[in-house]
Amino acid sequence: MDEKWEIAPRSDLEQLVERVAHGESVELTRGGKTVARIVPAKGAGSAPPSWEELAELRKGVRLPEGMSIKDMINDGRTR
Repeated sequence: MDEKWEIAPRSDLEQLVERVAHGESVELTRGGKTVARIVPAKGAGSAPPSWEELAELRKGVRLPEGMSIKDMINDGRTR
């Protein structure tokens, strides 16, 4: 968690949402105990991977011995 906030007046809500929108995670506390966590939504604010990032992910990925892409496609098809 990036930060803990004691629950305060509603005026803080806009500031919390803005921080979460920029990628921070926030814990809300009441009496010193965590009562909620606000986290960025999956994929929110992030761009899709670039071609360079995808190429880097593919490095080292190999098919199992004796298996072809056609075998994998056929295994995934419903009959």
